[in-house]
Amino acid sequence: VLLKEAWLLFQGSGAHEPELEESLLVTPMLGLTVLEMKVAASALSWGAATRKAAQFFSYFLGGTEQDRSGDGMPRTLFAAMLLERHRSFFHENLTMLRLLLRHINAKQPLPRPYGFLVSHAALQVGLNGENAAGEDIAAGPWGECEVKAANSCQALAEEVFKRSFVGSSLTEKEVSTGGLFSSDDDTEAIRQAWLPPEEAAQAACHPACVQDLFSAGKEARDAGCLDLSILIEKRIPPSAAAVILSRVLSGWTAADGKNKLGVDAAVVILAGLAENRQKFRDMLQRAEECIRADADKPPPQTSFNYAVPELLAAFTRAISEAEAEEEEVELEEVEGRGGGWDYSRDLALLFQVLFMPTGGFAGMSFPLRLLSEVRSHGPSYQSLAVQLLLQRLRERHERSPARAWALAERSWHFVNWTEVTQVEGILLIREWLTHAKSCSSNRLSNGYEALDRSSIKQTATRLLTELPLEDLDDPIEVLGPPVPSHVLASLAARGVTEVRATMNQLRMDNARLQAEISRLQMEMRR
Repeated sequence: VLLKEAWLLFQGSGAHEPELEESLLVTPMLGLTVLEMKVAASALSWGAATRKAAQFFSYFLGGTEQDRSGDGMPRTLFAAMLLERHRSFFHENLTMLRLLLRHINAKQPLPRPYGFLVSHAALQVGLNGENAAGEDIAAGPWGECEVKAANSCQALAEEVFKRSFVGSSLTEKEVSTGGLFSSDDDTEAIRQAWLPPEEAAQAACHPACVQDLFSAGKEARDAGCLDLSILIEKRIPPSAAAVILSRVLSGWTAADGKNKLGVDAAVVILAGLAENRQKFRDMLQRAEECIRADADKPPPQTSFNYAVPELLAAFTRAISEAEAEEEEVELEEVEGRGGGWDYSRDLALLFQVLFMPTGGFAGMSFPLRLLSEVRSHGPSYQSLAVQLLLQRLRERHERSPARAWALAERSWHFVNWTEVTQVEGILLIREWLTHAKSCSSNRLSNGYEALDRSSIKQTATRLLTELPLEDLDDPIEVLGPPVPSHVLASLAARGVTEVRATMNQLRMDNARLQAEISRLQMEMRR
């Protein structure tokens, strides 16, 4: 009744609508009334009568009059500030909160932390089965209101959150229109609008973000919080996404640890990956795509921020039951151990995400079979994978030459040998062949076991013939002694085969052309 009386008083005050100013934020009902009037009024005035009405209304509800700021503010920002000042009131009165949310334009970026607060409010309304743009809030007690929010509370929360990491200068410039934030097409323009990495990371640490929006450290799972998959959106700076992801993964352990002492953080993360908790798996799959796209670009590769330390700890835990020596363990033996995760799927995904950001897991040992997970990736992946394989083979050869040959034969096809990387593989085989020859003349030298030269030559031939040798610039020099002559002969045979295939194709093409010429000549004679 009071609101309707105030509304009638405002209606009779003139022909212009009021400005939205901080003086109208003194009480939640006053601010909400002015917002409704701002939209519904067609001819209102901010004259003396209206000022008196505002003073009376503010006093009646327990507020105090404040100085006016002079210039009006956008409706979305005014609504967000009203929510921030009277957060407890709106969260206790969902009806009023629903009315407030319909004044939020999701395409307009909000200064921090207002965006986080609005997103959380939308999630709370959605958690109680309400729709931020549904029929129940499409019209208030004073008539129809233009609803610019998303189609649902969840969508509204997501859209507002995506625009919460905008630079302050852009926020002031584009807040009334949304500017370039109305489209996802211009990726570079969106990146330029990001906050600087340090500021974005600091903003993500706000409790309204990590705790309220993502339930970091809370026991409730997935209820009333955003999914982690939103962190890969173009508008979210990777530095901010990394902070949120790290806090959430650590929070899982803290929440689960309340009910179970001595819980292993890595096991909790792997369990969350297996069950796709808060869309964790979906987020990692999209992060892997971003990392792969950035790998062959010049620094800074911003997507590398997604590889947070908690993921590396989970990866280390996943392979901890496998022995460091890959040839002594079959990967299938560790599948499903420890935390019930799917080894072949989860470990492969973690490997792909962490491979480039960690420099190929520098200083860590992992099953070489995992290199096949990046075999079809870009040149940077392929080059690093070959370097890691050769490094592991050299280390093994120093300890046991015979077992190094066996390891090479099993792992040679795990990487993609290119025109550039195959030369390094050939040089490694040449080194080993030279070493084998020296060991055969002094079998007990340096404590190495006796080596079967015939078997080694056969292994070297099999390894080298798997390489794209036809791409070598000078195969005669590179494949000369001590490389077995059969390798060069095999390459020559490949060349002869290719030449014959080309000649056969040319003969077929020539026959078709002759037939076509004959047909055309016959038509001309007619």
